[in-house]
Amino acid sequence: MREIKFRQPIWLNGKFSRFHYWGFVGEGAFHGPLDSRESQQDSQQFTGLHDKNGREIYEGDILDCDGLALQIMVDEYHGYRFMWGLDTLTKANAMYGKVIGNIHEHSELLGRAS
Repeated sequence: MREIKFRQPIWLNGKFSRFHYWGFVGEGAFHGPLDSRESQQDSQQFTGLHDKNGREIYEGDILDCDGLALQIMVDEYHGYRFMWGLDTLTKANAMYGKVIGNIHEHSELLGRAS
């Protein structure tokens, strides 16, 4: 069963500051989202998958897949998929990809690999 957890982008003075992780995080305790005016965007859900280095993959992450940097997004019909293609994010292609950033801190990476 997939872990249900989220990360919430926190903005300070109009700039991305950090993520607040919430859900059943650490020791099975529930941590809730922050009620903050500084958090101007929706929370991003954990996909339940890990990249080739074991790093958790969340919506909005940017993966280097065979030399191309692709954003992970939610598709109401297909689950998680890559923003710039019709390929669905699967355990197989997550295992070969590597998280190289996220859309809040590294949007300049989209379309190319690091």
